[in-house]
Amino acid sequence: MENPAHSASQFVIRPNLSLSRRGNQLFFLTLFCVSFLIAAAFAWFGLWMVLPFAGLEMLCLGAALYYCVRRLSRRETVVVEGDEVRVSVGHEKPEKSCTFKRAWASVVMAPPRFQGEPKSLWIRSHGRQVEIGSFLSENDKWNLARALERAIAA
Repeated sequence: MENPAHSASQFVIRPNLSLSRRGNQLFFLTLFCVSFLIAAAFAWFGLWMVLPFAGLEMLCLGAALYYCVRRLSRRETVVVEGDEVRVSVGHEKPEKSCTFKRAWASVVMAPPRFQGEPKSLWIRSHGRQVEIGSFLSENDKWNLARALERAIAA
């Protein structure tokens, strides 16, 4: 029989991706082609100043899409195993990692700092803390907090 104190629970928290990285690339490429075809038609009729503005528009769109895809590729992993709770946060690979003693770790739903902001979910122990699920809805944060509390208490 397996000892429940040594069983592992893993929680992977990611934002909802409505379109994959490849999908965003195809979207950008399609808009890029359409925009420059229209700008080329205007340039053909002597309105060549449309081309630099079409390029600037595509540069801004590309930067905005890159920012959104980068932000949505965030991954937070919480592993409850043995006597440790490990939290790692990053994009492609963990960029920040923190380990807590399971016996002292607590899951806290903190009130917002300012009116209108959502509550924040934290894992805390001995003066150290890590916020997780900042992109989740408040209902999802409560569900995650309950699941984490059960895993830590098991």
